[in-house]
This record gives sequence, structure tokens and C-alpha cells, in this order.
Amino acid sequence: MQLKIQNGAVDLSGERILSSVNFEVNDSSRIAVVGRNGCGKTTLLKLISGEYDIVKSESETDSFFTVSGKPKIGTLSQ
Repeated sequence: MQLKIQNGAVDLSGERILSSVNFEVNDSSRIAVVGRNGCGKTTLLKLISGEYDIVKSESETDSFFTVSGKPKIGTLSQ
């Protein structure tokens, strides 16, 4: 496993944008993020790339974001 988010959330300007994020990418995986406009694709990618910080979700389960190794994360701004 190279990248894992468990029970994460993202807040922007005091508003919860993403909640209950559970995401895992394993070694040598390539992914694509697909969805409707406004569903949080860019926010998720900014979280993964480190541009946004994870905040604790309201759930009692621990929230964390972990990266192992040196994954290559490429993004292209909109």
C-alpha cells in the first residue's frame, strides 16, 4: 500500500466539502477519478497531493492519511 485515507474529511471556508473519505491506492496502481461536476473530484485530488489537509470526521473512528514510499502524483490544474 502506498497511499491510504481513512475516515477523512475536508473543510473549506468553514463548510464540510467531503466527509467519510476512505481511499486506498496500492503499489503500481494507476487510478482515474470520474464523476459529475461538483461531486468533489478536484477536492479529493488536492487532498491526496497535499494541497488540502485532512480534518477529523465526526465519527469516533480515527481519521488519518498515510503515504509510504515515494508515489508519483501528477495533477493538472483546471
